[in-house]
Amino acid sequence: MENELLNIINLASISFLLTLVLVTAVHKIKQPHKFKKILLDYEILPVQLTLKLAKLVPFVELGVIATTIIAFALSLPLVSFSVLLVLYGAYTGIILFAWLKKRSLLDCGCSMSTSVVAVSPKYLLVRNLALMLLVGVYYVTAQQTAFTLGQWLVGLAISCFVFIAYSSLEGLVENQSLINKLKVKHD
Repeated sequence: MENELLNIINLASISFLLTLVLVTAVHKIKQPHKFKKILLDYEILPVQLTLKLAKLVPFVELGVIATTIIAFALSLPLVSFSVLLVLYGAYTGIILFAWLKKRSLLDCGCSMSTSVVAVSPKYLLVRNLALMLLVGVYYVTAQQTAFTLGQWLVGLAISCFVFIAYSSLEGLVENQSLINKLKVKHD
């Protein structure tokens, strides 16, 4: 029973993380100008390097997905763990750097936001640390056993629920930021 639960948690965590990376990569591919502008506003790298990086990031994310799926299929959880941890660690580092340098912290599209709003740096850091913790949960629950159809279905259902909850929370944060923006303009 314990192994079944670990398998379900493992499947739910990896499915959620990969879905999130996929959705954000597609979002960045569909709105490249928005992503470039926001990345430029972070003022982390020189302009030319930032422009090249903005074109590359969504495809790096797609590469992370492919690498993670292959490593998962080959029962190499350390590879999946490492790739995902590096990705979320890099994003967390960028947010931390921009925050410490008092740079713009507009949502870069990583949360699937449809509007350009300033988001609390503390929220972004907590969110990314939570995602990194979930990567750790994936690794800790990884086992060298085959998954049953029932485990796959339950894991995917939990992943869908977590994704909906995550998207709802992101929407609430976006709405609060928009309300705060209106209050400032009104006052």
